[in-house]
Amino acid sequence: YKVFSVNKVDRTLVRTLEVLRNPANAKRVRSFHLDPAALRDLSRAEAIVNEHHRPPQQHGALATFTTQLFQSLPGLSTSKSPQAGDPISAAKITEDLETVLPSLRNVDNFSFTWEMVSAFTEPYLPLAWRSLGTNLQYLRLNLHPRSVSSQLPHDINFPCLRSLHFSFTIADDPRDLLLPVGESISRFINKFEYTLESLYIGSPQRRDLRNMYASLTRFKKLQSFEISPHTFASPESLITFLSNHSDTLTSLTYVSDSNPLFVNGLSNLELHHLEKLVMRLHYVPYPKAWWNVPSPFFNSISSTLRILTIEGAVTITELDQVLNALVGENPKDAALEEFSVAVSSLSVEVLALLAKRVPSLKSLDLRIHDVVAKGGFPITPSEFFPFTSSPPHPRQTTPGDFIQSGREVLLPLQWILADITIKRRSCCGDLVQWGLMKFLAQCIPTIRSFARRCTLAIPDPPNAKPEGKICPLEVHCPFWAGPQEPPRDYSP
Repeated sequence: YKVFSVNKVDRTLVRTLEVLRNPANAKRVRSFHLDPAALRDLSRAEAIVNEHHRPPQQHGALATFTTQLFQSLPGLSTSKSPQAGDPISAAKITEDLETVLPSLRNVDNFSFTWEMVSAFTEPYLPLAWRSLGTNLQYLRLNLHPRSVSSQLPHDINFPCLRSLHFSFTIADDPRDLLLPVGESISRFINKFEYTLESLYIGSPQRRDLRNMYASLTRFKKLQSFEISPHTFASPESLITFLSNHSDTLTSLTYVSDSNPLFVNGLSNLELHHLEKLVMRLHYVPYPKAWWNVPSPFFNSISSTLRILTIEGAVTITELDQVLNALVGENPKDAALEEFSVAVSSLSVEVLALLAKRVPSLKSLDLRIHDVVAKGGFPITPSEFFPFTSSPPHPRQTTPGDFIQSGREVLLPLQWILADITIKRRSCCGDLVQWGLMKFLAQCIPTIRSFARRCTLAIPDPPNAKPEGKICPLEVHCPFWAGPQEPPRDYSP
């Protein structure tokens, strides 16, 4: 019971509440997730049923609809079979929830979701705020714009709060995008001036929150920030906010945007203490992307950045440009130790480029689509390519081609790479490329770990199918589905 969720109404919730009525069990809960829409719907349905059981005042379509709704909801029935158990009651669940909440004293992670236009007025929400406030460290709020002002707990103190993730839900009415919610949000967030370490403010739709950012205080311990470009009406408000925290920020997530106002991205920002950068490149305006050219931003982070993750496939030219922008003419002085990137086609030239640009790299995470060698067309690798492979089509890269080019190019490299992970997307998930990693470990002898497992051993099974996954490829699925299949030889 470390995680307690109220996001649907079923007998599991009823049983969990019964168990948590015991304070000894309640104190074990560390995370509480409240999404009470289903509970609210059940409460309304019960009201309809109660009305339905009164002497009929009208008949026809409304009565038929009410009866059908009544019969479709869990636990709501005028008759009860001996096996069905007690009907599920919103009133009983609410009562149990109000009993349990004061006992959840050890919860440090709380999330609340309310996507409705109307404000949420059930008394167990204020009770939750009062019960959880003292020890809460991680708070996630997902609220409709119209209900933000009424749902934020301005009168509750959170002396230990370290992380705040705030996001708006989708507003169907365009007028909701213009609601002046910035003052209420900034007043709430500013309460955490001395404790807040991580902040995200997001929206799936564009909205102007420049006044909100202008009203935010300087958070003394802010270390991590995720950029949501839909909440910035202009680059200046973003750069100003980040610059105000340049002496504390060590982790930054950048999300690209198609808005031409953001064509310069973070180029003019300087962060001299940044250690981790995640770039989610949803829009890549190659060849003029800001991150493909040297800038004050890259100059300021080159000596401190240890971890770089690029989410979004790049070409070998783009990869060369972004690494050149980051490390410049002195790659040996770069601090980068961990690098994660997606490339459509993996070739030994890509690895040689990485060895040249970041010779100090210790951990490499590659997401690929296919592999290719000079003179051949790309081929989709099996989990043990190049040691095992299906017969290639004419002119496709063969295992022998890849092995030969790999040994010619990679063996002479001076590289200290210690850990490597290579995956490609397959029918049922990410397929770990154990064969590729094993071959590269033969060419780069410093590699001592596969997939951050601190060992070169290949697990059995090497790729297990995710639980509950039904594969459309059936017998051709590359994932191991379970013990009912005959054992395979997992060694190359």
